[in-house]
Order: sequence, then structure tokens, then C-alpha cells
Amino acid sequence: MKKFIDVLLWLLIAVMFVLSVFSAFLGSILVVMLFSSIIVFLIPPVRRVIFPKMFKDKDTLKLRTLFSVLYVAIIATIIFIILQGADFSKLNPYTGPYKFKKPARYFEGTLVVDRDNEYVSMEITTNAPDNAFFELSMVNDDQKVISSIESVLNGKINREFTIPEEWGTSLVLCNAVMPFNFPSVKQPDAVKKIYGINGSKMDSPLAEANNLNGFNGVLRAQYFTYPDNISYIDKAIKKIVNESDLLDAIYPESEMMDWTAPIVVFSIEWDSLESSEKKQICTDFEKDLKQFLKQHAEVPKIDVRFIDYQGNVIQVSEL
Repeated sequence: MKKFIDVLLWLLIAVMFVLSVFSAFLGSILVVMLFSSIIVFLIPPVRRVIFPKMFKDKDTLKLRTLFSVLYVAIIATIIFIILQGADFSKLNPYTGPYKFKKPARYFEGTLVVDRDNEYVSMEITTNAPDNAFFELSMVNDDQKVISSIESVLNGKINREFTIPEEWGTSLVLCNAVMPFNFPSVKQPDAVKKIYGINGSKMDSPLAEANNLNGFNGVLRAQYFTYPDNISYIDKAIKKIVNESDLLDAIYPESEMMDWTAPIVVFSIEWDSLESSEKKQICTDFEKDLKQFLKQHAEVPKIDVRFIDYQGNVIQVSEL
């Protein structure tokens, strides 16, 4: 009988502890305190009053040790919740379109970008409450910007943009931010109550620090080339060559714009360099060019070759 009751008691303690910790992760403070109270106020009287003669001293010591650990864990959990700025007036977590079992201040969202020629559609799905403001923007590689302020409705925002004709060939970056430090954007009181006046309560991997000792909710940026990869690569390569005194040209070996074997042509300035400088320049440039082409030309394997202004092949390993 004693062993049976002993097992039941340990099992009950373990279950209460697991439920308490699990409830903390769910963000339900009320449930945490309920299970904690069962552990703290119910189990000791049961041990003292109902089964006073069924535990030896060493058993009592084990239980006291366990209770001490539980007490510390419970107190630490409550202090942590208070320090995180929990809103005790609303103990239930947000149950919006994501139905997250997390505190409302835990910001989540996704940004999906779809392009059809010059028309760009941006769609946000988020657990931010209705009327929360987001800034959606497109920025090209010449730092030209198009942006719009939109509000959440039923966990969604949809916005269409048109790429201006004057942008021409560009690398376009799409971005979405729920700001708490933009002078032109004032979040509603209901939003600030959840995330803090300056976003100081926001708890999320998507939270980025702002200049007001708070956080902004930033969704993952996405980019695309316009009008296509080939046009953008051609523009970027020409810019690299024009801005360097050391380069005469960069071109693909194949006339079909196959960048698996790009050729880099150095100018007459190549002859003025020391051998060690030449080797370092070739090594660094090859690394950067491969990264650029893998990203935009979608070429898995690239073999960069170097020649000088006279057409002589440069063997990097022999420099």
C-alpha cells in the first residue's frame, strides 16, 4: 500500500509540475497559477495529514527537496512574466487567424511578394490586431522608394504597386514594417496596449530594436530583378567595370549569356601591381563574382577565368 501511494504522490507532483511549465509556454498566467497552487497548497497537507506515518525520514527529505525546487521554479516563472510586462487584465492569448497559443505581444507574420511584369502584389498575413499599421515599401538599387501605409483587417493586408518606368533595370527590395517610431505613423491605442507605447513589450524573432528603446515588427524582406535576371546582371557587370580602373571587361564565355565560365579582363593597370596584390585581388574578386552570379544567374557551378589586357591567361596559382 505504501509503495502504491508513494508512486501516486510522485506522479501527481510530476503531472502538476509539467502542466504548470507547459501552461507558462502557452502564455496562460491563470492556468500557471492554478497548477502552482495545487502543488504548493494541496500536496504538503496531503503528505502531512493523510499519510503522516507512511514516509521515512529520507523520503520526507526527498519530498522537501522536490518542493523547494518547485517553489523556486514557480516564483521564477511569475517574476519572469511580470518583468516581460504581462497584461494581467487580459489573461487569454490572442486567438486571431493564426490561432497562436502564445501571448498577444508575440508578433508573427509573413510577407508574400508576387510579380507580373511591372505589377507587384504584396500580401501580409499576421497575428497583429485589426487596425495595426504597416508600412509596405519597394526600394531599388538606386535608393528610389515607393511606399504605402496600410492597416490590418482580419489578419491580412493586400497592396499592389506598379514599378515606375523611370526605374528601368533594377534590383527591387520589398519590405514590410509595423513601426512604433515613425513620426508619420501613429499606432492605435489598442495596438500600443499589446506591444507597448514604443513596441517595448514586443516579443518575437521578428522584433528589431528602434531608436525609442522599443521594437518594430519587421517581416522578412524579399527582392527580385526587374525586368529579368539577364538584364540586371548586364547592368550590374557594366557598373562594376565602369567604376574600376583595374578592369577592362567581364563577359560570359558563351554568347548565350551562360555565366558558368565568366572571363575577367584586367586593364593595363594590372602590370603595376605586385604579385601578392594580384593574387589577393583575383581571390577576392572570384569569390564576390561567384556569389553574385549564383544569386542572380542561378548558376550552381562557376569557373572564373582571368586574362590581362593583352589576352594572356592569368594562372592565379602561379602568382
